[in-house]
Amino acid sequence: MGIVGNLFDLANGLSGALASGAGAAKNKLDSINESIMESRMEARMPKEPAKVTTKCIGCMAPLSGYQGQFVCCKYCDTEQTL
Repeated sequence: MGIVGNLFDLANGLSGALASGAGAAKNKLDSINESIMESRMEARMPKEPAKVTTKCIGCMAPLSGYQGQFVCCKYCDTEQTL
């Protein structure tokens, strides 16, 4: 076999190592791309408004609902946004 055979074996070993390294890099890149896609999907999903409990600005009675909701106090008819 000699030098040519040894060089051939070395070349095969290097190409195998490069291929496995490239495979690992591809797997890592696929994982990163998947994470990016998941975060983009989460950003597009509508978020539920937060539940809010506060007091009426007119009579201090308790009010509850969702953040940004327009409510009318059932005791003094004061209208406000939660």
